[in-house]
Amino acid sequence: AMGGGGLLLDPGDVDGWADAMALMLEHPVERQMLVHASASDPPPTWDESVDELWSLMRRCTRPT
Repeated sequence: AMGGGGLLLDPGDVDGWADAMALMLEHPVERQMLVHASASDPPPTWDESVDELWSLMRRCTRPT
């Protein structure tokens, strides 16, 4: 989430995912803060998403 309404985890970090899930289950105040932060940041439009993806693809395919 762009406005801080999420947790950034390494997909392969099993312990990190377990800790994050426990945090959400055991700490309702922190969970509500993330919910509020994500709800206050509107999702990007389709055009914005396409522009961002296109920009990323150009950077990844640019010769070094």
